[in-house]
Amino acid sequence: MVSASSKGIIKQRTIEFAEKEHLIAYWPIAIVFCYKFLPFLEQEYAAIPEKERIGKGRVYIARAAVEGLFNYLKNRSVKNMEITPTSCLSFSQQVFSYALENKENFLRYLSIFLLAEVAKKDPSAFLTCESQILVWANDKDWEVREITIEFVVNGVGYYPEIIIPRIREWVSSLNANIRRFGAEGLRPRGGTKWVRDPEQNDEVLSLLGQLRFDSSEYVRKSLSNNLKDLTKYMPQKILNLLKSWVQDAGIPVTSDLASKTKREIGADNYHLIYIVKKTLRWVKAKNPELHPLVEKIIGADYLRYFDEKKNILAKPKSSM
Repeated sequence: MVSASSKGIIKQRTIEFAEKEHLIAYWPIAIVFCYKFLPFLEQEYAAIPEKERIGKGRVYIARAAVEGLFNYLKNRSVKNMEITPTSCLSFSQQVFSYALENKENFLRYLSIFLLAEVAKKDPSAFLTCESQILVWANDKDWEVREITIEFVVNGVGYYPEIIIPRIREWVSSLNANIRRFGAEGLRPRGGTKWVRDPEQNDEVLSLLGQLRFDSSEYVRKSLSNNLKDLTKYMPQKILNLLKSWVQDAGIPVTSDLASKTKREIGADNYHLIYIVKKTLRWVKAKNPELHPLVEKIIGADYLRYFDEKKNILAKPKSSM
């Protein structure tokens, strides 16, 4: 039996609600739209069983509701009204402003997904919205920043020839949030399968490599998580990449390299080794046949002592 909280069911209920309330009539009027639509969203959230809310919270509902809403809108023809990237940008900005004023997170998430849906397969729409997208990518709210990554993921999946040059600029930004925004957009996902193809992702790895000495832990975590994910598909290629980074940096590989301090090896090298340690987590746990190469990259102590939760410095137990 299909769960009442499944994405497809929420989309269908959204379409039925939109038809009943004739929501298209309120599309140009953001405040009225919010007034009409918010109770429906809250009702959908209340219908989610408590045990499912960790994975199916407000972000999940907002995403599904937007997809249902656009299915409804594209099947309606209204005289003298056209939903364009420019009109949707204005509408989305109004919804976001209303949400901020009224402290309604649900509507903030909804406004971003609305714009992301318009730009999903349309590079011209993305370029129209880019300035606003970057504002959201630098928002103080972590969830707003995370949802905004949707724009980059869609671009990497549907029009990489447009989005990759933009990412090249973002990873060079002075703003850590924007650098991370670019890195997160290059994570291997279901809609961006070419990113995890070792025959196609050289440019992706080159872009990620620009962040290997990044001073921001926020950015370094994103980069290392990205590379860790890629080790599931191409461990040998990623290990060779890490080895070249360590060698090019001139870092001597000793057994205790993973526990070297910033004072001992310098800030840039310390940041690089941080990324290497985080990247190798999957290989350490799942690819014992590659452990000899791991040791050549970061030393034996990493394999002996590193633990993501208990011993991130990979120090021998006697020195802890």
